[in-house]
Amino acid sequence: MAAGGLTRVYQAMRRAGLSRVSRFVAAIGAFALALAILYSHLVLWPQEFRVGQVVPYTIFSPVSFVFEDKQLLAKMAGATTEGGVEWAVDLTVKQGALANLEEFRQAFVELRQEYLERMAGAKALEEKTADLSHDFNVDLLVVNRLLQLSDRQLGLAFGGAAGRLGSEMDGVVTETLVRQLRQGTPAAAVQDSSLLYSYFLRPNLHHFQAPDLSDQARRSASIAVAKGSVVIAEGQAVDARLADELSQLEPYFREQQFLRFTGIGLLLLVALLLWHQYATRYATRLLARPGIVAQIGALFTGFLAVGLLIGRLPFNYFYYGAAFAVAAGAILVVLVHDAQFGIYFGLGLAFVLSLALGFGANLMLYTMVGACLPTVMLSSARQRRNLVLFSLLLGLVNVVLAATVILVSVQTLHWEVFLIAFASGFGAAVFALGLLPVIETLASQLTPGKLVELANPENELLKRLKREAHGTYAHSVMLGDLAEEACRAIDADWLLAKVGGLYHDIGKLKRPGFFAENIHDLSKNPHQGLPPETSMRILRDHVADGLAMAKERRLPRELLPFIAEHHGTSLIKYFYYQALSAYEASPNGRPAPEPADFCYGGPLPSSRESGVVMLADITEAMLRAQGDAEAEEVRRIVAVIVSERITEGQLVKSDLTLGDLELVKEAFARILIAQRHHRVTYPGKALAGLRLHFLGRELPHVPGTE
Repeated sequence: MAAGGLTRVYQAMRRAGLSRVSRFVAAIGAFALALAILYSHLVLWPQEFRVGQVVPYTIFSPVSFVFEDKQLLAKMAGATTEGGVEWAVDLTVKQGALANLEEFRQAFVELRQEYLERMAGAKALEEKTADLSHDFNVDLLVVNRLLQLSDRQLGLAFGGAAGRLGSEMDGVVTETLVRQLRQGTPAAAVQDSSLLYSYFLRPNLHHFQAPDLSDQARRSASIAVAKGSVVIAEGQAVDARLADELSQLEPYFREQQFLRFTGIGLLLLVALLLWHQYATRYATRLLARPGIVAQIGALFTGFLAVGLLIGRLPFNYFYYGAAFAVAAGAILVVLVHDAQFGIYFGLGLAFVLSLALGFGANLMLYTMVGACLPTVMLSSARQRRNLVLFSLLLGLVNVVLAATVILVSVQTLHWEVFLIAFASGFGAAVFALGLLPVIETLASQLTPGKLVELANPENELLKRLKREAHGTYAHSVMLGDLAEEACRAIDADWLLAKVGGLYHDIGKLKRPGFFAENIHDLSKNPHQGLPPETSMRILRDHVADGLAMAKERRLPRELLPFIAEHHGTSLIKYFYYQALSAYEASPNGRPAPEPADFCYGGPLPSSRESGVVMLADITEAMLRAQGDAEAEEVRRIVAVIVSERITEGQLVKSDLTLGDLELVKEAFARILIAQRHHRVTYPGKALAGLRLHFLGRELPHVPGTE
C-alpha cells in the first residue's frame, strides 16, 4: 500500500511538472510570435507613406541634418537636376526638316515640268524619278503618285505636309516614332498625300546638362532640420517635398524603429510576468491547462497582427479601424473567460498596438476605450444576443470618440473618419459573435456558452435523469436555483454553480430507486432488510458512479468537483445511527461501528461555488423532508445547517468567508420561503354554483359544502 501511494504521488508530481513545462512553452511561444510580428512590422517592412496619404501620428526628426529641397533646386536649374544629363528637344532639327522638305518640293516641281514638256525620253525621265526618290529617301510609289496630281492638289499636298511636319517637330520625335510612321506611309499616301511629311521627320532629342548652381542658390534651397523637430504633424497629408524629406531620413528611421521594437519587447516581457502573477494569485483557472495559455497567446498575437495590418493599409484615416482588433479581442476574452481578465487583455493589446503604430495620446485613448466597453456592457450578462445592441452602441461610441480626437487635435472633420470608426466598432462585435462558436469549440476550458448548452433541459443526460430519477432531477433543479441565487449574492460564478448543481447527483442514475427522493411508496423501500453497511455503501457509491459517468460522457472537468465534493467527508448519519442501534441491541462480539466508516470519501469543497452547492444540497434535502415550515423555521434550519458544516470543517478549503456565508443564508431563505408561500383558502360554499365559461355549465353540487 505504501509503495502504491508513493507511486501515485510521484505520478501526480510528474503530471504537475509536465503541465508547468507545457504552460511555460506555450507562454514563450506566444511571446516569441508577438516579437516576430512586431519585428516584421517595425524593422523588416517599416510603414511607408505615399504622396497624398494622411499620416496617423506626428513624425519627429531622429537626427539634426540639412535637407535640400529638390523641387526648388529643379526650378533654379531649369526644371533639370543640377549637374545632371537629361534629354531635351532641339528646335534646330525642325528647321532642317522643313528646309529638306522644301528642297524636295523644288526638285519635284522641276521633274514634273520635264514630264509635262517631254524634254527627255521616257527612259531618262524614269531614271530622274528614281534619282529623286533615292536622294530624298522618299518611296518611289509616293513620287509617282505625286506626279499624277494636278497643280491644285500638289499645292494642298505640300502645304499639308509642311504643316504636319512643323506640328510634329514641335513635340518629342524619337527614332521609334519615325520608324513606325514610315512603315505604313507608301500605301496610305495613295489616299492622303499629306503623309509625305513622315519622310522628312527627324529625331529631335539631344543630351542636355544642367548648369551647376552657385553656393548661394544651394543654400537658399537648403533647410536645417533639428533633432526632435516635427517633420510632419498627425493628420497632415504627405506632399512631394515631405516624401523626399522622409526618404532622406529613412536610414535614421530604421535605427529608431529598432529601438522602438526593443522597448516594446521589454514592455511585453514585463506584461507577461505581471500577467503570470495576476493569474497565479487571482485567476488560477487561466493556468489550469496549457491549452488555455496557448489560446490566450493565440488571441493576443492574432489580433495584434490584424490591428497592425489595418493600421498599415495605405488609405486615408484607415488607422481609425485599428480599434476593430482591440474591441473584437476584448469581447472574445470577456465571453470566453471573464470581464476582469478581458479588460487587462484589451488594454494591454491596445497599448502595444498603439505603440507599434506610433499613435499619439489621443488615438491611443480612442483605441483603449474599445477595450473597456466590452467589460462594462457584457460583464453582467454573458448572453450573445446582447452583442446585437452592443455592436451598434460600440460603433456609435467610436464615432463620438473619433470626433473628440479630431477636435482635440484641431484636425479637419472628414466623413470617412466617422464611417471607418463606426464600421470598426460594429464589425468587431459582429466578428466576435461569429468567431465565438469556433473559439468555444476549440477551447479546452469550460466557457459560458458551453455552460448554457449543458444547462439546456434537452441535454441527453438531464433528460435521462428526469425520466429515470425524477425526484433527483427535481432536487437538482431546485439546488441549481439555490446555488445561482447564493452565488449572485456573493459575486461568484453563478452559472458554473447552477450547472454543477444540475449534474452533481448523476451517479444516482445507476440505482435511482435506492434514494429517498425517488421512493414514492415507503412500503416498498429497498433498504428494508438490508444491513446498514450495505445501504451506506450504495449511497456513498453514487459519488464514484457519478464521476465515472461524467468521464464516460466527457463532461467538462470543471464539473467534476461538484460531483466529488458535494458531500465532502460528512457522516451518513441515518445509516450510522441505524448500525449503532443494531450493535447496541445485539453486540454479538462484533466491533462497534466507527463513524469514519460511514463517511463520504471527500474531497472537501475546493471553491466557493462548490461550497455553495454543498450547502444548497443538504439545505434543499432537509427542507423537503421537513415539509411545511414557516419563514422563521426555514431561517433557523438554514442557519443550523451552515453552522454544522462550519463546525465539521467541511468548508475550510472553499474560500467562503463568514460574510459570504451570511449572504448565502439570506439567499437560501429568500428562495425557500418564497417556494413555501401559503395560498388563500377558498370557502367551501364558493364552489357551489361556480360557472366555468369553457364548460358552459355550472359545477355540480358538492355534498358538505353548504
